[in-house]
Amino acid sequence: MWDDDVVGVADLLLRKEIADPTGFRHVALTCEDILAEGDAFFARCKRIPEASRPRPTDVSRAKKLSLIHTDVGVNLVGTGVGLRLIDWQCPAVGDICEDIYSFLSPAFQILGERPPLTTLQIKKFWDALQRPDLAQRYTQLRAAFAWRFAGYCAWRAEVLDDADICARYNHSLSAEFKYMKASNDC
Repeated sequence: MWDDDVVGVADLLLRKEIADPTGFRHVALTCEDILAEGDAFFARCKRIPEASRPRPTDVSRAKKLSLIHTDVGVNLVGTGVGLRLIDWQCPAVGDICEDIYSFLSPAFQILGERPPLTTLQIKKFWDALQRPDLAQRYTQLRAAFAWRFAGYCAWRAEVLDDADICARYNHSLSAEFKYMKASNDC
């Protein structure tokens, strides 16, 4: 399993960029479309948590569409240059910022039974990535990604039968709302 090497994850995400995404499904790319997916998850819930939906803003289109995993946070094995992404059940053509989000998100870490990344780990990740353009895009999209994943967590917490897993989804939901509030509107 992954050993907290955030530099290795940054390198892996950059290495993944050479993959050709042609032929894979496309995912939402605009702030409004990502928020709408979150709205759809919340609409499935019987108990909608108290939270304010982020305001959508225009975010420029990604310069390059990528093959994205969509679930990086819980699917890392190996170390260093041997680090790999496993469980490619939801690959898509999208914005690399979605994969960055699924790694940095506290909810993804919690669902992987790990503590959320620290501020220092996140800084080390961005320093290793050396892509200020992606950091800027990520900042613009982070609240939308968090809204969508919070909706997913709320829905999963209601529909699953295992009390421990439901508790983990509820904990993830709370963490995601905090993460969303810590970012600007998208």
